[in-house]
Amino acid sequence: MTSSSSSSRRPALVADSVTRSHGALTVLDGVSFTVSAGQRTGVVGRNGAGKTTLLRVLAGLERPDSGAVRLSPAEATVAYLPQEPDNRPGETLERYLARRSGITEAEAQL
Repeated sequence: MTSSSSSSRRPALVADSVTRSHGALTVLDGVSFTVSAGQRTGVVGRNGAGKTTLLRVLAGLERPDSGAVRLSPAEATVAYLPQEPDNRPGETLERYLARRSGITEAEAQL
């Protein structure tokens, strides 16, 4: 049995009763979960189940109709990369990922 430090068990991302609708269609209905620091998780579901909407809400690209998303530390970020890339002519994969994930912007601020 191994033990981990209390910091590795601290929540890094918390979705609390997140609800999101598109028109009359409720896509997310009271979704709650926690991802702890160092933990990896996947989002799996059928087409139209709300996976993309969930990821966009977690990344702050869409606001939930109700509920909340909390990050710890508060200045942490969630990056979202769309299924259809919007790469620029001649752009390498490394540069595309840096631009789309916010790394380029963060580096410029340093």
